[in-house]
Amino acid sequence: MKVNIMYQVELEEIPNHIAELVGDVQVAIRDNLPSKLGFCLKLLNDNNIANALQQLAECRRLLTKFDQNLNDYSFILAQYQKTCGELFMAEKEMEQHCTQTTQDVQRLQEEKESIENGEVDRNISTT
Repeated sequence: MKVNIMYQVELEEIPNHIAELVGDVQVAIRDNLPSKLGFCLKLLNDNNIANALQQLAECRRLLTKFDQNLNDYSFILAQYQKTCGELFMAEKEMEQHCTQTTQDVQRLQEEKESIENGEVDRNISTT
C-alpha cells in the first residue's frame, strides 16, 4: 500500500533538501542496479531466460521508483523557482511603490513649505 508523506521545509532550504534527496537516489541506484544488472547478464549468459526476465522486471521496477522520485523532485524545484520569481517580482513592485510614495511625500512637503513661505504655485487652480 502506498501513502503520501508530507512535511514542511523552509523555502530557502528547498534546494539543499532536494540535493540530499537526489543524493539518496544516486546512492540507491549505485547500491542496487549494478549488481542486479550484473546478475541478469550472468543469467543470460547461462541461458536462464525465465530468471533473467524476472531480474529485468525487478530492475525496471527500481528504475520506475527512482524516476517517480526524481519527477517529484523536479516538480518541487519548478514550483520553488516559480515562487522565487513571483516573490522577486512582488518585492520589486513594492520597492517601486515605496519609491513613488517617498517621492510623493517629498513633493507634498515641498509644496507645503512653499505655501507656508507665502509662495504660490501658479499651477494650482482654485474653484
